[in-house]
Amino acid sequence: MRERREAETRAHPCVLVLCLVAFLFALSSCPRAEGAATSADVLSREIRTGKEVSEQIEKHWTRVTDPVLCARLEMILDRLRPTLSRPLPYELRLVDRPEPNAFALPGGICYLTRGMLGFVRSDPELAGVVAHELVHADRRHGMIQMARNERVSLLALAVAVASRGQAAAVLLANLGQMAVMNAYSRDLEREADAGALGMLLQGGYDPVGMVTLLERLQEEQLKHPYVDPGIAQDHPDLTERIRYVEEVLEEKGIRVARKGVLGLLRVRVSREGPEWTVRLDDRLWLRCPEAPGAEAWSARVARRLEEQMQMELAPHEILLVGEGPSRSLRVGGKLLLASGELPPLPTQTLDSLRETLVESLLEAQKKHPMGRFLQ
Repeated sequence: MRERREAETRAHPCVLVLCLVAFLFALSSCPRAEGAATSADVLSREIRTGKEVSEQIEKHWTRVTDPVLCARLEMILDRLRPTLSRPLPYELRLVDRPEPNAFALPGGICYLTRGMLGFVRSDPELAGVVAHELVHADRRHGMIQMARNERVSLLALAVAVASRGQAAAVLLANLGQMAVMNAYSRDLEREADAGALGMLLQGGYDPVGMVTLLERLQEEQLKHPYVDPGIAQDHPDLTERIRYVEEVLEEKGIRVARKGVLGLLRVRVSREGPEWTVRLDDRLWLRCPEAPGAEAWSARVARRLEEQMQMELAPHEILLVGEGPSRSLRVGGKLLLASGELPPLPTQTLDSLRETLVESLLEAQKKHPMGRFLQ
């Protein structure tokens, strides 16, 4: 119960950020005596608001300046930057927080936590997080949400009056009070997800990374329902988001193949002593004695295995068909290996090969269980 109470009194960082933006936006959007603001004025005010919020954030959350970690983020930003539409000073910053989280400020500054860098399993997953937040910044979602949310604006103004100009410090010191605020609405989240998928494709990243990341955040919610799982908390239901992302990928003709992003079910051909071997996640699967054509044959079988062995399979889709010389091993409805092709080794049979494939599949799925659970 204590854990639950502590979790319920902790506001999510994105709640804090939107409240700070609301406060600064409310103070800076009074009518100007010289007439209507120009688009340049609006852009300048947005950038200024983001910088002011970032100053307050970094008074309370230590900024990480590790050159290796920052270089990784900068590399991703450089690949995604050409897809952005507005002339903002886009920047990725890292803060020393343990929870996996990311959020965008108006004006182009986006924050990620150290916990997020530890949570992602690959650059495509990290690029998915970055792209999602860049879309929020690029399309003014923070400012749009503030304009929609009267409660936030009223709360921000009340805090401004009560704190006599120290609103940002009050907000940061009393995060539990900020839980009254709704975060991005469903349409803005969907726009950010769809826009991020497009950015990933243009930037050369596997968009399936967004699916696998959201699935693991969903797993975190199921394991720890009262612990803040980071960016999962400031969005609509995760199951809904996963379904939506998968639908967008399907419309684009992209198959959700998780193993590449997760680094699982990897196939490797190598020579080991007098044999050519095919390994699946370092588990020995197939052996072929050295002979003319042995290397080429092993490589062909490995390519079939690479294509057919996917995380989305069920164990019963790895099956043996037929009898005697016509017996064959099939994976996902496709022929992988016929009995007549198998090198004559006493301990190597189609049955043993199938058993190894099933074991490898189950082990990989255990490392990412939500991929099967949500199908």
